Amino acid sequence: MARHADHRRSRRRSRLRDAGDRGPRTDRRRGRARAHPRVRRRHREGALAVTQPRAYVLDVPKDEGTSFASLTRFVARHLEADGCVASSWVEAVLAREQLYPTGLPLEPPVAIPHADETHTLKDALVVVRLAEPLAFGAMGDSDAGALQVRLAIYIVAGNGMAQVEALERLLSILGDGARRERLEAGSAENARRSFEAMLEQLGALTTAPDTPHTRKNRDRPDPSSQSQS
Repeated sequence: MARHADHRRSRRRSRLRDAGDRGPRTDRRRGRARAHPRVRRRHREGALAVTQPRAYVLDVPKDEGTSFASLTRFVARHLEADGCVASSWVEAVLAREQLYPTGLPLEPPVAIPHADETHTLKDALVVVRLAEPLAFGAMGDSDAGALQVRLAIYIVAGNGMAQVEALERLLSILGDGARRERLEAGSAENARRSFEAMLEQLGALTTAPDTPHTRKNRDRPDPSSQSQS
């Protein structure tokens, strides 16, 4: 009996050595190498990691929102204080808006001013809520009349977050009446918390692969709806 037990242990050790020489195990049904559970977990967590920009919601005093230039300088003071933009950012935004207006004919209209990424130090998205409507030119339509905007979002991207990525997230928010209402109503702090939650959820869903887990999250209620007090 002892000899048989020793023989079985010897064969088991031999199989373990052979498996180690062959490398990771293979899933016979799919023909793929199976990573260690800790490696698979780190891969899933990495897939969900997204660039999260700094989020702002600013109520603009009436005297700061009388022109696009004064509004942009008001926003720049907050961004520069937090080290998000270079001193050249204001002039770059003003010059770009003059050439390429950023008004979007949604209902009601919004605007998404931005500058070239070379002026960005830290990614940020700044929601500004105007006391009085401000005129913006329509994006891509020089013949359209001015759009009267009371909600604008400045895109400060390029330090990890692409402008296209930011625009996709913003359009998902602005095109959704319930999400947009949470940006426009209530205190600026509550709106900022909702905005952060929206960006985090949208970023995870657009970055992660399409799996049963992400589909389940996509169908889950928007967590930002719970951030209002």
